[in-house]
Amino acid sequence: MSARIRSVTAEPVRITPAEAVVAVRVELDGPPAGAEVRGKLVGPRRAGAATVEVAYPIRPEPGGDPLALRTVIPEPNLWTPAAPFRYDGTAELWRGGEKLDAKPFTVELRAK
Repeated sequence: MSARIRSVTAEPVRITPAEAVVAVRVELDGPPAGAEVRGKLVGPRRAGAATVEVAYPIRPEPGGDPLALRTVIPEPNLWTPAAPFRYDGTAELWRGGEKLDAKPFTVELRAK
């Protein structure tokens, strides 16, 4: 059986006015041998507003776990009730130059 993406979770681990660091965790159905996860976050987006969107690559975390990734968003637009900005992402599973699966996810960067 080929590996497929079961779920994607994205959690902000640090939010400052200068940058937001988002950890992305991918769970697979099936063996990950020889597979790699790629992806990006795109945003900020807000319903009813025009924004300049940027694609932020998701990269593997240092330490070797190929299913633990992260991205850094410089000068993020934070979510508030008055301005509910979000970042939409896609995690893709690749093996040998072939895309096996993709799963969308969304992150809201809320100040604590």
